[in-house]
Amino acid sequence: MPLSLTGIPLASDFIGREANLSEIEKHLMPPLAKQCKIFVLHGLGGIGKTQIAVNFARKHQDDYSAVFWLDGSSKDSIKQAFLDIAQRLPQSQFTSDALLTQRSAQQPDLDVVVAEVLRWLSEDANRQWLLIIDNVDRDFKDKNKDPEAYDIRPCLPAADHGSVLITSRLRHLKNVLGTAAGLKVDILGDVEALAVLKAKAVRSIPGESGAQVVHTIIFLHTY
Repeated sequence: MPLSLTGIPLASDFIGREANLSEIEKHLMPPLAKQCKIFVLHGLGGIGKTQIAVNFARKHQDDYSAVFWLDGSSKDSIKQAFLDIAQRLPQSQFTSDALLTQRSAQQPDLDVVVAEVLRWLSEDANRQWLLIIDNVDRDFKDKNKDPEAYDIRPCLPAADHGSVLITSRLRHLKNVLGTAAGLKVDILGDVEALAVLKAKAVRSIPGESGAQVVHTIIFLHTY
């Protein structure tokens, strides 16, 4: 099943982050394995976690039998993402009539949909998928303060195969998941930051062939 990034904000020019991508590849590649491999990218909001995940998916989409992108920002959004998966699955792949019934219902029972998709992901013959769960930022330990907070663990397949890449602001999430590896995403290094500056600061002037103009001024201050 092809990768779909509908609704995902994409950077026009992805530069650098090769070390981050290599670390993910070390843990999630090759896709075939005898255990479910989980990797957590964590760091501050806006640091680039989503774009790293997008570019990993783009680079390796042909290595997986299916790649699914889930919005993990709330319990409702991740349930809706499971419904989107259900609607993309070919009917020949259904392991029960429940999924067919729910995906065609006007008001589907999303809990049933989640359970049925997780069952499909857990099928022994279906071992080479990749789930990317983006923006798992709410700590379920704070449910009293945040009604949208939820525990991500019931949303993961109970299977000994497959690959899961999670982006989060929660640095302790990989410890909550137990078997997950993780990486903190920091600001760009000097070389990568300079490459971004060069790519963004110069553009052609319409109507003036060959002319270039610096249209962005950036002050770099070193402490």
